[in-house]
Amino acid sequence: MMNTRFLRWALIVLLGTSGSFALAAKPVGEAVDKRIRAALEVPGTGIKVTSISTSEIDGLYAVELINGTILYSTAK
Repeated sequence: MMNTRFLRWALIVLLGTSGSFALAAKPVGEAVDKRIRAALEVPGTGIKVTSISTSEIDGLYAVELINGTILYSTAK
């Protein structure tokens, strides 16, 4: 019984924390978006970007692919 309560509490804390990080991400400008997409969406690779947002580190962007994978990229 005690373990179940602890696990339930831990899950609530974990989900609450991960949601707050997701809210912190902001969309990027059009120039950065185009540059990153051009670098990753090369014909024949099958890579498709679904979203690009800022990360906690300046100059580093979180790039989500269509399969759910998240990459981190610079705009250069």
